[in-house]
Amino acid sequence: MHVRWLLAASLAALVCAVSVVEVDLVFPRNETYSPTEAFPIVWAIQNSAKAQLLNPRVTYRINRWANSGEAFNNTGPIAVYEANLSSSDPYLFYQFHEALTPGQWWLTWQLHYQSCDVEALTDHSPFGDDGVLTHTSGWSRMFTISNSTSAPDKEVDLVAATADTSCPDDLNAVVINVTDTTMQSPPNLNWADRDTCAVTTNSNSGTPVHTPNPCGVSISPEMAASISANLTDRRCRAMDAPDDCPGNAAQPLMVLGVSGLLVTIGAAAFTIVHSW
Repeated sequence: MHVRWLLAASLAALVCAVSVVEVDLVFPRNETYSPTEAFPIVWAIQNSAKAQLLNPRVTYRINRWANSGEAFNNTGPIAVYEANLSSSDPYLFYQFHEALTPGQWWLTWQLHYQSCDVEALTDHSPFGDDGVLTHTSGWSRMFTISNSTSAPDKEVDLVAATADTSCPDDLNAVVINVTDTTMQSPPNLNWADRDTCAVTTNSNSGTPVHTPNPCGVSISPEMAASISANLTDRRCRAMDAPDDCPGNAAQPLMVLGVSGLLVTIGAAAFTIVHSW
């Protein structure tokens, strides 16, 4: 038997312990909200320690439903893998949009991640990618911003919005079956420049049954307060900082790394990746 077949067989035997990583769109939900100066988009990774070697990143797009030509793109993929995902579970990351006016909006998002495949290392592999595979899954969400006075719309309150932690029929979740097996991978093919990646399986055989629940992550008052503080900090570091900033010392900010935060500034949006 060829040595690479021996390697594949030995690694395949190790693919037995499987745990589930779930990436969820936490906010917004399919509801109507009052206008706000900065509208948050929040995701969470459950079982985050297992997600690190998957090199997760997120892309998304927001379109006005009545006019598909009016859209706000993200400033580039949100490279979640650059953060220390094992520092907390769940792991939250979020982006604010400052230009969402009243109307109905359609949010589409995609999770991109990498894994390794044992059989791709054999001489008979059809992939030619040294075992490194790239996956993409995505969903969409409708939400509305309204300034109607006929009925009170919901203020953007992340604590209240995520208090209901059960919505098993919501599809805005991506489930990944991650094994305890890792493989060597060429760093030039690995988004995080690592030489190690995780082996995943989509097989139902021997894997735990898991019902996705994107509402299973609730945002505590402490989390919401930290998100608000990060928003204030971002604004006070901008060129057009508000007059009520501490010291009123505005300074330009493009990319800022402070206390585990990864902050990326864009023309219409910015991202904060943070652990809890």
